[in-house]
Amino acid sequence: MKSAFTLSGRPIAGFRDAPPEFREHRPDVRKAATDLRERTTEIREEMPEAREAVAEVRESVAELRNKATEAQIHPASDYNNHH
Repeated sequence: MKSAFTLSGRPIAGFRDAPPEFREHRPDVRKAATDLRERTTEIREEMPEAREAVAEVRESVAELRNKATEAQIHPASDYNNHH
């Protein structure tokens, strides 16, 4: 695996080896990483509820499709029963 090198030829292993202009961004990068970890945890916690909601919607769609299919199979009887 290739490593990234600075202009001086030194490998960049992380922030400790990074030039000073990169080191000044360390707190921002750490905060962004922390925020991302927290949001990822929140999403994982919300997933079961989201999956349940999707299952309910799929069930409703299936029921509506069945009703639409029944209406197509028996259009005359439905029309006569409702008018």
